[in-house]
Amino acid sequence: MAPGACLSELPQENTVTPVVGQLPHRIPALVEWRSTRPSVLSQLRIADNQTHLNFGGEMAERLTRIQTDIDRYDWHVILVPEDEIGPSFAYSIGLYQTFRHPEVIVFGLDLANLHSAVNQIGSEIRKGVRFGEGDGSDEVFEGVSVRFRLVSTDFYDEYLGQAIRYYAGNGFPCLQCFWPDGEGSFPWDSDYRFNVDSPQPQLQQQK
Repeated sequence: MAPGACLSELPQENTVTPVVGQLPHRIPALVEWRSTRPSVLSQLRIADNQTHLNFGGEMAERLTRIQTDIDRYDWHVILVPEDEIGPSFAYSIGLYQTFRHPEVIVFGLDLANLHSAVNQIGSEIRKGVRFGEGDGSDEVFEGVSVRFRLVSTDFYDEYLGQAIRYYAGNGFPCLQCFWPDGEGSFPWDSDYRFNVDSPQPQLQQQK
């Protein structure tokens, strides 16, 4: 197992073997998103977001696996496939525990690239880089600058269920990593290509 790699898991019941994600220097940017969504995966998203499950059995095993990855690799990655409810996404658990840095969530790419993006951000943080509200980075995707914005706790239950269970509450910060469309625009820009059916929901405080 490569140094710095961390395990990811799909939030479902014993049907997918966790995969090992490598820590590439950079990964290709995928800025084209197709809005077609399979109709069979909605229960995965629901399972990930049930924050009030008891902590016995399967849940205890999952939390143990998360802790093992954090102890070995500094963080763990959760992957959620796209479905009829919304786009795919991935988020970290452990960046706050290990580095006192906000966790990170990324939306709208295929699972392999989401996994690699979270790991690449984690690699930068391990080097001592710190990201905050409004910061950008050229080190996540090849030839593409990303932007970071703080996630409002209003969205934690919906998207960060397993992190809430790990931290026993929502007392941890999280940043959303945004990638631009083919013209360099972001979801908050008026000319953003995906203003309808966006692959990147904005999880920020509504003004």
